[in-house]
Amino acid sequence: MVFSLSSPFSPPPKNSHNSQNRNKLHLCRPRFSSFLNFSQDALTSLQFSKKEKLYTSFPLHHRSTQTARYNIVTPSSTQQISQETIPNGFELPNGGIALREGDLEKLKLRESDRQMLKIDEIKISSSKSSGDLLKKHSPPPPSAANLSLTGVHFPLLSIVLPAWLSTLESTYPPPTPPPQKILILISGVGTPRNWSHSVSGNSTFAASSLLEEFAAAVCPSLKVIKIHSETNIFRSDENVSFVRNELVPVISKIRNSRAKSDPNWRDEFHLTLSVADGAVARQTAIQSSLRMYKPSVLHTWQVKTFWEEGKVCLEDVEFCSWEDMEISPALSVKEADSHVRRVVEEMETFRKDFQEVVDSGNNDLKSFWLRKSCKPVLAVLLARDRDGKLALYRGTNMEVSMPTGSLCAERNVIGTALASNVGLKREDLKCVAVLAVNLHREEELGEGEESVLNEFELSPPAICQMTNEELEDVQNGRSMNSSGHSSGSSSCGSSGGNSNSAPASPVRKISLKAYDTARKNSAQKLGAGIKRGGTISHVVNTGDMNPLKPCGSCNEWLKKIAEPNPEFQVITFTDEGCKGIYLNSVT
Repeated sequence: MVFSLSSPFSPPPKNSHNSQNRNKLHLCRPRFSSFLNFSQDALTSLQFSKKEKLYTSFPLHHRSTQTARYNIVTPSSTQQISQETIPNGFELPNGGIALREGDLEKLKLRESDRQMLKIDEIKISSSKSSGDLLKKHSPPPPSAANLSLTGVHFPLLSIVLPAWLSTLESTYPPPTPPPQKILILISGVGTPRNWSHSVSGNSTFAASSLLEEFAAAVCPSLKVIKIHSETNIFRSDENVSFVRNELVPVISKIRNSRAKSDPNWRDEFHLTLSVADGAVARQTAIQSSLRMYKPSVLHTWQVKTFWEEGKVCLEDVEFCSWEDMEISPALSVKEADSHVRRVVEEMETFRKDFQEVVDSGNNDLKSFWLRKSCKPVLAVLLARDRDGKLALYRGTNMEVSMPTGSLCAERNVIGTALASNVGLKREDLKCVAVLAVNLHREEELGEGEESVLNEFELSPPAICQMTNEELEDVQNGRSMNSSGHSSGSSSCGSSGGNSNSAPASPVRKISLKAYDTARKNSAQKLGAGIKRGGTISHVVNTGDMNPLKPCGSCNEWLKKIAEPNPEFQVITFTDEGCKGIYLNSVT
């Protein structure tokens, strides 16, 4: 939460959409132990005013993808700044909140604003008599009474909320009914280090009410739930207790209500966490307790753009799916080492050979070997043979629906390697790759159709959340903006296709990220060290079962292998086409 200050030396901006006036905006924020008082004053000012609430809106800026630092692109004086604006707070009514004696010491100002507002002179004037001042100043210097808080701004929520709504609209494109949206605001209080300060002075309870007012005004269909903790946000044990006893029950109640009315609630109930800065103990407790929901993340990677530059940039927020946030995110095959690439190449050959047999019809796969599930799984194992050389082995699952049970592909391929080399040691096993393939491809595709995996390049920090109509725009050569949506889309990311077209079918999107180090590219000696490369988006049919992790029985086997061989890895794939891989250690 940031406040704007009026200046006794320059008039406040009359037009909130005027970017030139916004350059003269004076910003301040409450110090740690004064947060509650100032936020409560702002809340009272807004709630008791009979006037309509007025937004403070700012032009949208964009970040350049040409450098590793993603600098904000600021148009020159001859260029027109985009007229697209975004609300980021409220104007405080009735001329704002006049500062009282001693309030300046409770506010933190930017150095440039301190100089323009002559804050040092104000402090001197409060410590000297008026007679002394008249001798040294003509006219008298300003006082704190000349300053007022004229606006309250929410730099983080104002960009996180549009990013979240944009993601939802691209996931549920029209004419799909919009989902119910619930925003949970968690506030708290922490024990100050200075024991002379109020214990509750840093409470964000009133600030959460301000955020509620703003969120409801920006998105009227949004339901807001506030949860406040009186425990110390800096203590891990107290955060765990708060999350377990207060936060989780609220989310569980929402989930249970959904489960009673919708048997497919698992596919419709999604959780997204907003991650910026704050107490590490609080964030860790929340993320750990909600891990079972596999939440997506809206990560604000630049939290002080508005404070430092007075600008608003939606690209300061990046959307990360649960898979993106895993310790081992999806990688392009070319990013892997030579051993992994060799296994992937063998898997691709194995998949082609398997498909040729399926297409020929000369097999007992459906009638016997896979009659229980009709879901084939292929495995490739890399291990050292009896001569100490690396060798590749193939295996498949067998599910014949007999009392003796099924045999998974991972255990089968290990047995194949042991049969080939009875002197095989667990240390000889390097990695195993697992791929789920489709046994009913010819039945699902119409005559003359092909199953094609769409792929195209996106410049970071693009968000790979596109409907089929938007994918068609890309394939037809229409441009994409930095949010990953076609240029004809609205700011919320809804697709701008023909209203008579069929609704977009659900697809699964997977991002493969590549990184180029400055050591490899002399043109990138920018001090950043790493420059994020182009992101490849692979769009996968929802029927694809990949990535397919080992089952419980196989995992127990692999754990035993990893006991003397901790470098043993399991390779899974983003899709049946083996376009991307996940590298996982056995746990």
